[in-house]
Amino acid sequence: MAGSFRPLIISSYPRSGNTWLRFLLRACLVEDERLLDPNFVGDEYWLNSADIVSFGSFFLGSDLDYDEFLELRAEAIERLLGSKVDQLFLFKTHETFNPSIASVVERTGSAILHVVRDPRDVAVSLASYEGITLDDSVDFICSDSWIGSPTGRGDGASFSEHLGSWSDHVLSWSSCGLESRIVRFEDILDATAVVLSELLSWLNLSAPADRLELAVQSTRFERLKFLTRSGFTQGKASPSEPFFRNGKIGQWQLVLAASQVERIENAHGRAMDLLGYPRQTSSGCR
Repeated sequence: MAGSFRPLIISSYPRSGNTWLRFLLRACLVEDERLLDPNFVGDEYWLNSADIVSFGSFFLGSDLDYDEFLELRAEAIERLLGSKVDQLFLFKTHETFNPSIASVVERTGSAILHVVRDPRDVAVSLASYEGITLDDSVDFICSDSWIGSPTGRGDGASFSEHLGSWSDHVLSWSSCGLESRIVRFEDILDATAVVLSELLSWLNLSAPADRLELAVQSTRFERLKFLTRSGFTQGKASPSEPFFRNGKIGQWQLVLAASQVERIENAHGRAMDLLGYPRQTSSGCR
């Protein structure tokens, strides 16, 4: 690996390829064969993890309320990064962009990489993983949604994440006004090595061709699905389906009803147009 690391925030709406992209980057940039195992975490952190605020402190992050957590998060991450030199730090989030994240970027010099996926395929993947109906999944991505309680309290180990609707989420990050890059799940899937190389260049990093190839091969969906068949440390305790399904494009065309497609496109047409996702219906002007 050539170049020096900087912290990287990888944001996405759920079921959009965030975890897969993190695996690609770490397999490419860190010569630690343990990282080829999807259940080995390494220096990866959830931005909503209570443990972030606990680092180097005399209190537990889980003892804080939501507003206190957001207020202390940037300082805590700055302290965490200062304890380790020239290491790859990846921070995952599903939050909409907000002032707390802007403070993290300001204090740490983090870059932002936002992963997007066709909302129609997001609805299909979310329904499968959560074990809910397609109608409920469409409702979720078209509503002002949260992971966890809107009060901010999560499961003790983490705090809630405000998602908004799919388009609220996407537009909050695309208009954040900070150094950032948007990458589409579909483009990564179609030309993985090419897109990965472009992302490294954007980060002022590089990797030899054999390392790029290793990253691509070690993160194929078939391999990840096989290796996590008996459990995945970063997934739900009891998912309805494997965390890694099949990573295909356009599944929505086979399973979504016309009314469901129309509802998604009515709600998210503007953001879909901005990101290059062609609409099947002529409606969808948001």
